[in-house]
Amino acid sequence: MNSFDENIIEDLEHIYTLALEKGNLAVALKAKEFLIKLSIQKKLSLADLKDEDIQRLMGEIKELLAKKTKK
Repeated sequence: MNSFDENIIEDLEHIYTLALEKGNLAVALKAKEFLIKLSIQKKLSLADLKDEDIQRLMGEIKELLAKKTKK
C-alpha cells in the first residue's frame, strides 16, 4: 500500500472516531464501509492476519471440508 492509501485510511479512521464521539452513527457507518472496501481491494496476505484470525479461518476451512466429504 502506498502513502496515499495510508493517508486515506488514517483520515477515514479519524472520521469514524469523531463521528462516534459526536453520535453521528450514519457517518461512522459510512466511514467503516469505505474502510472495508479499501481492505477488500488490497491483496490480503497471511502476514496481515493475527494468529487468532488464522486459527478461526482454519476452523472454517476444516468445517467446509468436512461438509464436502460427507456429500
